[in-house]
Amino acid sequence: MIIIGTGLALCLKPINLTMTLTRTNGQHIMTFTTATRKVYTLAIYVGNESSAPMRLRVDRVALVGRQDAQAECYPDLDLGPFGARDAGVSRRHAQFVITQGRLYLSDLGSVNGTRVNGVKLAANDPQLVRDGDQVECGKLRMIVYIVEGA
Repeated sequence: MIIIGTGLALCLKPINLTMTLTRTNGQHIMTFTTATRKVYTLAIYVGNESSAPMRLRVDRVALVGRQDAQAECYPDLDLGPFGARDAGVSRRHAQFVITQGRLYLSDLGSVNGTRVNGVKLAANDPQLVRDGDQVECGKLRMIVYIVEGA
């Protein structure tokens, strides 16, 4: 998505292209289609829905946790400003992953666990994420909305 000025957004949609290669005599050589990756944009409300949402672009993998410069940990979604340490959020707590065009969340073996809609995730066992899912990292609650990519 490209933001132009104030409030005007232009969404560029990926396209698949099919190309057929033939010799000058018309003999078919091959046909291939470009595969486009799905990219998700999420609006994540941390704490409650009255707060301003954080935007997260997931292109393959997005790390969720809390920043720690000494440990050289810089998550894509830094929950540090929301009291993550006191809420039991690990530096590398969980990750959003796109697999076969679908959005998943995996706990990365965090000490205090990750829950989706109240169900605790087993470490490294991806759970499908749907629009409006409630996610908890430790005791920190979030609501995840899929803005683009569903």
